[in-house]
Amino acid sequence: MTEKLNYLKYPLLKQVMKGLLKVLLLIILLVIVFIIGLVIGYAVLGDGNYWEVFNQDTWLHLLTFIE
Repeated sequence: MTEKLNYLKYPLLKQVMKGLLKVLLLIILLVIVFIIGLVIGYAVLGDGNYWEVFNQDTWLHLLTFIE
């Protein structure tokens, strides 16, 4: 009987919260890596100012170029 209860070592809410925390950390890490990639791509490869990546006019120009 004790072997059947071993899978409930942690409460269900604690397991769910651990899973959500891992997903949230993954999303935050992906956003950080994406921003670093934008900065490297725009500043190093594109010879631009790295702060211009965060400028709204840059993105509007890009969107109008795509259309």
